Amino acid sequence: MTSETSGAPPHGLRNVLVIVGPTCAGKTALALAVARLLPCEIVSADSRQVYDDMEIGTAQPSAAELLEVPHHFVAELPPDGEFNAGKFGTLGREVIARIFDRGRVPLVVGGSGLYLRSLLRGLFDGPEAEQGVRDALEARLKTEGVDSLLEELRQVDPEAAATLKPAHARRIVRALEVYALTGRTLTEMHRGGVIRVPFHPVQVGLRWPRPLLYRRINERVIDMVNAGLVEETRRLVERRYSPGHRSLQSVGYREAIAHIGGQLTRAEMISLIQMNTRRFAKRQLTWFRADPSIHWIDIETADEIPGVAKDVVRHFAGGGGRG
Repeated sequence: MTSETSGAPPHGLRNVLVIVGPTCAGKTALALAVARLLPCEIVSADSRQVYDDMEIGTAQPSAAELLEVPHHFVAELPPDGEFNAGKFGTLGREVIARIFDRGRVPLVVGGSGLYLRSLLRGLFDGPEAEQGVRDALEARLKTEGVDSLLEELRQVDPEAAATLKPAHARRIVRALEVYALTGRTLTEMHRGGVIRVPFHPVQVGLRWPRPLLYRRINERVIDMVNAGLVEETRRLVERRYSPGHRSLQSVGYREAIAHIGGQLTRAEMISLIQMNTRRFAKRQLTWFRADPSIHWIDIETADEIPGVAKDVVRHFAGGGGRG
């Protein structure tokens, strides 16, 4: 186990501990281990764990883990509820303020880079495309036509819509995608306006050798399927939650829906979920590597988690390298 630190934080702000990393890195296990050493409340920065009745496919903390440590933004919305990075940033800062008021340590845990950026920086450089959202809008473009999407854009961002015509289908889709992902219109984003974030994030990241991470991903997918991922997905569809909703367009559910519909065999579904999850992890790693403020901890076995937790607490106690 080795670690490295980059960057020096500013003075004068209260610290928030943040654990980041790709899917299957052991963030939940580390957060729980840290919470046994510090009086923490966990703030989930996962764009899917916020949905209820989706425990398996989103790898939510277990009922026992939720009882052990107070959690926020886990199983709080129905599967068709609307949530985005902009809402998370606003609500998350409110939750963190209340945790501070209770004299406890806010512990943010997650791998959704856009959600973390919204919470910790209060601004966007423009979100990266998210395949599920983009696919759903592209499907609507084909079935409903560009005029329908342009009219929807007029309702949420009339200024941007006024500059576009039906011939600008790609730009219309992008404008709606930005709004779906962030809760902010392109017009608002172009006007700028940085939100002051009243705390200092002390970020730590778990970093595995790529082959070991991919092995963990492959094993988790099999575990999730064996635990009832297909049955969970079928229940959601039978309750008439739209397969096109953002929550069900995420990796795991999307492939399970295809399996239920007969487009994939069970073996093909598992293989495709594994491949798409590995690709997702690669995108997460690319995102986090661009942040020089993350204190990276190298890990090769889950048995190292208790020791890593002690290192994280020491790092946090020192202000994350604050001079």
